[in-house]
Amino acid sequence: MPRPVQKPHPKFYTGGTSDLTYQMAGEKGWGIFVPPLLPWKVLEAPLNIYKKACADNGHASDIVYIRPVYLDEDESAIRREVEPALLNFLAFNASPVESLQDEATKQELRAKGYGFYASGALESLTRLTYDEIVDQEIAFIGTPDKVVRQIKNLQAKGGIGELAIVSNFGGLENWKSIETQQLFAQRVMPAFRRSMKEVAAD
Repeated sequence: MPRPVQKPHPKFYTGGTSDLTYQMAGEKGWGIFVPPLLPWKVLEAPLNIYKKACADNGHASDIVYIRPVYLDEDESAIRREVEPALLNFLAFNASPVESLQDEATKQELRAKGYGFYASGALESLTRLTYDEIVDQEIAFIGTPDKVVRQIKNLQAKGGIGELAIVSNFGGLENWKSIETQQLFAQRVMPAFRRSMKEVAAD
């Protein structure tokens, strides 16, 4: 009599900003979502905690890296089309921390492992210029070829299981969001299909 097929356990994912969350996710073998507003230099330390915890407990890292993405074939038009929406997106996401500014609340956040929200990191995003946001790759903004290079550089850092793109942000007009999705499907994704075939052939 054939044995019943065992269904695979569902994959769990979590997200957050505390080191405790990254440690726990790695120990349990969960995937982890990273905040879409932080540059790699801020994410690197907690992701190293996660990757080490995964390795120590026999799990593979599975990082879902979330980024706002805007694509256009015309390099000269990109800034004009996306800058206001990109600045709006950062300002909107930082706005809730305005209610957490008194010292007693900050101390409570730190004591409970949520010191990130008391650190001023989110508020500092609203002081960045468009060029700083793009240079720090808080958003992947540019031509398809540029974004392909950015994703390949991200893959080289290790542990990235998926890139989740945010194409509709900060009040972008609907047609711009659709254009980004189309360009991503037509010009970016095929580059990684080729890479996967090459890996499978090795």
